[in-house]
This record gives sequence, C-alpha cells and structure tokens, in this order.
Amino acid sequence: MLYRLVLIVVVLLGSARPVLAESVQLKICANGDTPVYVATVLHVESLFGNSYQASGWHRIAQDRCKIIYDSETANRNVVYLAYAYNDSNDVTRNMISPPGHAGANPFGDGTLMGVKEHFCVQPGQGFHYKAETKEEAQNCKAGFVLAEFSDSFSPGHYTSGTPTRGVLAESGFHQHPALTVARQTGRLIMGDEVHLDKGGQWVYANGGLVPGDLIAKATGMPPLSPRLQFSTSDSPVQGYIQEIKAVVASVEPCTEALLFKTVHSGLSFNIDDYGVIKTKGDATAAGTGFTAYYGAAIANLDLANPRVESRDQCYLFNVICKGNVQCSRRNDSATVFWTFWVNTKAQGDQILDALRKIAPYYPDGKGEMR
Repeated sequence: MLYRLVLIVVVLLGSARPVLAESVQLKICANGDTPVYVATVLHVESLFGNSYQASGWHRIAQDRCKIIYDSETANRNVVYLAYAYNDSNDVTRNMISPPGHAGANPFGDGTLMGVKEHFCVQPGQGFHYKAETKEEAQNCKAGFVLAEFSDSFSPGHYTSGTPTRGVLAESGFHQHPALTVARQTGRLIMGDEVHLDKGGQWVYANGGLVPGDLIAKATGMPPLSPRLQFSTSDSPVQGYIQEIKAVVASVEPCTEALLFKTVHSGLSFNIDDYGVIKTKGDATAAGTGFTAYYGAAIANLDLANPRVESRDQCYLFNVICKGNVQCSRRNDSATVFWTFWVNTKAQGDQILDALRKIAPYYPDGKGEMR
C-alpha cells in the first residue's frame, strides 16, 4: 500500500528589522506517516579559512518537527540539505526536489533556494566530517556515497514572516535514487578478503569482524593490498629481489638487551606482484618465543628516511609510512612502520637500496576494492 510523505520546511527568523536577524533557525517538519532523515553540509567562509562541515542523519519522526540549524547571529554561511526516507520496501531513498525546483527562489529573498549539489554521506549511519574544499567533500571514502542536496539555506538573508514549502514523496515511486553502498571486496595485506557490511563495519567473508586494532584511525580502513602491478619474475625486479634475499640469508641470530635479553632470528623477506613487501622475524625473550609478521605496500613507505637504531648485536630498521598513516600490518594490528632486524648497518642499507630500485615498478599503494 502506497503511503505519502510530506516534508514541510519552515524557516524561522527574527522580527522584521532593516538589519540582519539576530537569531536564525531552520526547522523541518515531516507531515507524513514515515520518519524523515536530513543530512546537512555547512559551508563556512571566514578569515580563518573555508570549510564544508557535514553531519547526518537527523531523524524527524512522522508528524513532528525538528530544528536542524540554529545560529545566535545571522551570518554569511550556507547550509545545504539532503533528504532521505525509507520506502514501503524498506529501501532508503534520496528524496530529490521536483523537476524545475533547482535554481528556484520561491520566497524572492534567497533564504531557501533549490539547488543541485552533491556531497558524501554514509547511508544508515550517523556521520560527521569536515573538508577544506568541495572536491574533498565529494571524494567519498569507503562506506560513503554521493547524495543529492536539493535545498540551500542562507541565514544571512533578511526575510519576514514564516515561509513554508512542502515537498511531496510517494513511497511507491522509484525515481528517487536508493542510498546504498555497493558491496566492494578488498584483500587484507597478508590476509583474507574483507568488505564493509551495511553497518559500516569491516568483516571477513565468513561474517567475522575485522579486529579494531587492524583499522587505521586516519582512514577507517585496514591495510589492503593494492592492484596487480608488476611481475616479480621479470627483470630487473627479479634481480633486486635476489640481492635482498642474499643479504637476508647472511643475517645471523643477534641479541639485544633492553628490559630482557632478546634473541632475534629467522629473518625472511618476500614481495608479491602487488607491491606488498613482507618480513618475518622470530624473537625469544625470557624463555618465551614469538613471531612478528610485517607487511606494507612499498609505495606507502618513506624509503628515503629510515629510522635506524643500534641495539647491542642488532640493528633495527624502521621504515615509516608516508604521512605517518597506519599503512603497515604487524600481525593483527595496523601500524605506522615496516621493520626488520639485521647484524650490521651495511646489511640494512643494502636491503633499502634494492627496495628503492624496486619501488618505481609499484607506484600504487591504494588498497584495491572490487
């Protein structure tokens, strides 16, 4: 059975005076039989810099109203609004203003205008983000999609009275686009396939959650393998790999003494056709042994500026991720460095020199989603 959704937009302004209003509010009312969800993008222009501040979703119950924007003083900011609702099949749809609304100015004063802007939103999940440019706010990361924002509200414009505009949506109409994220799958560095579920969580193919420690804080993504790039069996990369493995084969167990005497051994190295470099190293301390696995896309590592530490019989080489982002995987955690142990600084320098020659053949470090 079709049901009708009526969205009433009410702009409440201060009393009529020949100056800008002291207080400006934007109220939205849902006069239908289903809740309305509103996302906003506040475009701020100031001496301290411009920004696009996105927020959603603001839920408005049926036959209820809610203040979406409230400013104590009038300003020159612009608020863009996107509307969504769930249809009779429980599909979330981006409600678009009627044809001909874009560019309209129904109140003649610029307070509320029809527009056709697009910004990133996260369907079905609350979200907040700040972008410095419109392009950044339109470059959607994993779990986000572009939605159409069909109204703009300019609180700095003077107006009088309480202008009202209704927007009609029918649940059975399918011309409004669905706000869904197509399922995309990636492969963890040194791991299995993963994807984002409807709740915005990273999960394995069997439905198990990817550990939170494996999610990079800056990107909200785990370290993923990039696209296929260059065969490791082709020249000259094959020769550089042989050089590295020859050095690794010459590394002998070494001992460092910090809190506990630790013996490092069993170093191994590998690289695949995707440009992911991997090391494995064993360590024994206080009678307990453990193994550390490291993997990272070579394109994401700052090979020119390694951090080298001399620790008794061992040398520790830490190669930091560009931008200090957690691009590397250490066992079941995302970390900001890729590391290996050797006996001498010369051995580490040889390994890094070969890696620098390999790097141009694997320029893409972005995790591939299919």
